[in-house]
Amino acid sequence: NIYTIQKLADGKCWLLDNLALDLTDSTVLNALSTSNTNASAASLTSLRSGNRAAGDQYANGALGNLTAGDSYSVARVNAGYKDQFEPLAMGQSGTGKIGVYYNYCAASAGSYCYGNGTSEGSPSGNATEDICPAGWRMPTGGASGEYKALYTAYSSDGATFVNALKMPLSGNFLNGSAGNQGSYGLFWTSTRYSSKYMYRMDISASIITISQVSNRYYGYSVRCVLDPLASYTVTYNKNTNDTVSNMPSEQTGSANFVNPITISNNTPTRSGYAFLGWCTTQPTTSNNTDSCSGTTYAPGSQLTPTGSTITLYAMWTAKYTVTLALTGNATGVTINSTNYTTSVDLTAGTYTISGSYASGYEFSSWSTSGSISVASTSSASTTLTVSGAGTLTLSGKESFPSLAMQNVTPATCPTTATRVYDNRDNSIYTIQKLADNRCWLLDNLALDLTNATVKANLSSTNTNASNTTLNYLKGITSRDPSTDANGKYATSGVAEWASSPNYASSNSYSDPLIATSGTGGEGDWTKDTTAPLAMGQSGSGKIGVYYNYCAASAGSYCYGDGTSAGTSSGNATEDICPVGWRMPTGGNSGEYSTLSAQSSRKRINFAKALRIPLSGYFNTGWMTSQGYQGALWSSTTHNGDSKSDGVLSSEWESDCSFGFYLNWGASIRCILGS
Repeated sequence: NIYTIQKLADGKCWLLDNLALDLTDSTVLNALSTSNTNASAASLTSLRSGNRAAGDQYANGALGNLTAGDSYSVARVNAGYKDQFEPLAMGQSGTGKIGVYYNYCAASAGSYCYGNGTSEGSPSGNATEDICPAGWRMPTGGASGEYKALYTAYSSDGATFVNALKMPLSGNFLNGSAGNQGSYGLFWTSTRYSSKYMYRMDISASIITISQVSNRYYGYSVRCVLDPLASYTVTYNKNTNDTVSNMPSEQTGSANFVNPITISNNTPTRSGYAFLGWCTTQPTTSNNTDSCSGTTYAPGSQLTPTGSTITLYAMWTAKYTVTLALTGNATGVTINSTNYTTSVDLTAGTYTISGSYASGYEFSSWSTSGSISVASTSSASTTLTVSGAGTLTLSGKESFPSLAMQNVTPATCPTTATRVYDNRDNSIYTIQKLADNRCWLLDNLALDLTNATVKANLSSTNTNASNTTLNYLKGITSRDPSTDANGKYATSGVAEWASSPNYASSNSYSDPLIATSGTGGEGDWTKDTTAPLAMGQSGSGKIGVYYNYCAASAGSYCYGDGTSAGTSSGNATEDICPVGWRMPTGGNSGEYSTLSAQSSRKRINFAKALRIPLSGYFNTGWMTSQGYQGALWSSTTHNGDSKSDGVLSSEWESDCSFGFYLNWGASIRCILGS
């Protein structure tokens, strides 16, 4: 509803229209609250339901319309005339809306409903609650009330008084019908006259009666006046014997509902605790808001004064240190929209968490220890519950690329380092076209041939070897050493060097052997273990898998019986690189040497371009030189003997024609194209 207000000659702010709040509208009635109406929650509940506590002096009954035999104790209204107009009193020009008629039980918002409908009951005091907007109230009446004071402020001139308040001759409602419309205007006040009557203020075409009285079952109009400013003092209590910094100073001033107090912006600080806000009553415990039985306020918020002196008590809760452990290229944890990287002090409660990661990495898992827990260890975004100190571990993993190595062509090979995957086991690698204009694998191969699923999946459609050769590697087909034209081959499938917990004392030429994990001369390791890069470059690279040459060549180059070299001829033409890729050629004129020759500072830039880690190699049951040397197989035989030309990189040099014995375990790189 739209009204007009104005500060009048008495210095107070007045409503210049009759109130038109339709309490018969359930939507309006249910929307009433202490934040918008000058009444308590208990009174508004009784106004809506009519049900009042046993033992008080109220009858029960739901709010109804004004009817014949109107009631003291049931809130009743009539809104049928609220949009109709009547002329202003005292001969003033113009008209005003009638508004809504309220009996006193309704006008007082259900707070002043004494009697049972036939007798008066025994009320005491004036009405302190009503249906005026919050911060406003019904004016006081009688010879010393606010209507009288305003009348006196206008020199007791009725015409000026009526013109100021713009009061219409709105009449009243009684016994089921409206009356006196166009002749009188009758207005409730908050002032009690006796156990039976309340003061009202009357006007007519020529007379003003300031101190008239009336039964409370009549339906009259309601006007409102704004609560005056009142002096106040706000004091702040730290609510602890501990030292507290940044406590606000005492505040004084004047305020009311419409002009509330703005409390201090200061946020107190206390070692080991978080400040939760202020409470208008002293909390029974000092570490949470649950024990605040009053109203809570945040620093800088607004408070409506409830008395001349207001004490606000600090509320505290303990803080707990949550240590963050970031692994797998996780870079931080976001807790309720704020990112942290080391540790954070949190109060007991539940928080929304998510992670951040280095480029190319994504969420893997959460884990916790101590007095914290997560709702889901496998969800990238979840909730963290804190009841004490603890450690939150976020693990990242390489995000899965969209491009398979097997689908890369020389024309589509990227000129910048780009992540791809091997569709045989979904291992993730980096590839790039380097200075020799060839596409290179920049990581050590990690194809685990001891994994039955991976091994079974190998075929000529995904691996640089024929299905016939791969069947030897898988152990599906056995070679006959006495008749095989290629020389003496073992008849067993691929195997690991390790026979847990010990490694074999000597390695084989003719059995395809690999090592993916274990312990040895350089300590514990797995294929995902990293080693520093060669030639003093910063960073590290994954060790990958160690392959003897029989395994590296996909079972195609397995001469010998484990004690003699056999009779090798030519270079390896098959291997376990992805289809379309192959092991690079070695020796002084091979592809490794060609790449090394593409720039000055050849050895350093070569090692840097290929990102060769000092992954060591495997020999006679032991891994060696991890952190000192890196060894890469090539497809080229070394002088026609039992060795292959490979790359040996160290902290200070790179040799592209180093002869490795075929029974050693070295790393594999791949190059794209025939």
